[in-house]
Amino acid sequence: MIAKDLKTLDTVEGQGFRELMELACPEYQVPSRRTITRVVSEMAVEKRAKICTELQTVEHVCLTVDFWTSIAMDTYVVVVCHFLDADWNMKTWVLESREVAGSHTSENIVDLLSLIENEWELKGKVVCYVTDNAANIVKAVKEMGVGHVRSAAHTLELTGKARRIVGHFKHSSVALADLHKAQEKYGLSTTALIQDVCTRWNSTHDMLQTLLKNRQAVNSVIMDNAKTEGFYISNEDATVMKAVADVLEPCAESTTLLGGERYTTASVALQVFHNLQKTMALKPGERGNIATLKSTLAKHLQDRWTMLECLLTTAAALDPRFKALRFLDEEERQEIWTTVLAEIKTADTDEPRQIRIERESPPPEKRQCSLLDDTSDEDDVQGDTLPAETELALYQNEVKPKFAPDPNNW
Repeated sequence: MIAKDLKTLDTVEGQGFRELMELACPEYQVPSRRTITRVVSEMAVEKRAKICTELQTVEHVCLTVDFWTSIAMDTYVVVVCHFLDADWNMKTWVLESREVAGSHTSENIVDLLSLIENEWELKGKVVCYVTDNAANIVKAVKEMGVGHVRSAAHTLELTGKARRIVGHFKHSSVALADLHKAQEKYGLSTTALIQDVCTRWNSTHDMLQTLLKNRQAVNSVIMDNAKTEGFYISNEDATVMKAVADVLEPCAESTTLLGGERYTTASVALQVFHNLQKTMALKPGERGNIATLKSTLAKHLQDRWTMLECLLTTAAALDPRFKALRFLDEEERQEIWTTVLAEIKTADTDEPRQIRIERESPPPEKRQCSLLDDTSDEDDVQGDTLPAETELALYQNEVKPKFAPDPNNW
């Protein structure tokens, strides 16, 4: 209950809880809050020790950092560690979720992150930070001199205009009760409308979808009140909302895809971006608000992602699914492969690598996500043999595998 339902530790001392446990399991002795506190603390110490032991065997890690503010206006920082273990399995651990005091200047953030790195013995192991686009955190990571990826999902956040309708039902218990009655009347599930907020990925898309689904129930309630008649969702409004939701759907899918923790996401980002740009192309007959929305989104994506291209393109080149780099021109492809070759030459080669090349085409797999499709009409790009690095040449010319959720298993 404490971990899954976020109940407080003193739940065990509540009269209702004790009566429930007495009825469910009369022989069970409910522990006191003090005992629960001690047990949880011991579990935390034990878990921390296990994570530290595992991290000692890892050479490189990536840290995701997110600052958030509670309802009580207290600021917290969450630090999540990502790495590949010896068997190439993606591992993710939440290292910290602590309150942050003082101003959030870049200097203070540098001190905080350095402290966390020291506490977890990660000095020299952090190769990249993933953050949002806040100026202070961007400056802090730059000062730390490590790699930086600005969260791709954060760049896709959108602001909707149906918020007033949802806000009306959120702030009026009477209106909400009437909505639930109307939902039952029209055979709909009595679910709450989704509020569009900037900290929720996909929120605009989800909000529009719930409004469209509950349109009949919403209209029946707001038309009973003269003050809310302006919220009425007309046929024309619904048509526009549907069109906007359709435009945003690929963005919603991409934020879900790029927010994954159990598979590699950096290498797929530019392929997703490339395909998103295609979905923003105007179709015959599209004009007005939808055309403006698509153009704005396309420009927003281009501006946000240009700063990430070098790092993410290198990641794509090292992913066997996207190594053709079809979203680049020939000159850009050669530049990336030159960068990769330079990295190989400077890598530690104390132990010779064993290379196994399988020429057999892999069996066809179920297509999982259109946003990862390599849809270019060009032929597969085959790299020229590089005398200094036969390994790279073999990799470039190896048959591209069908889509798989995790290239680490390739």
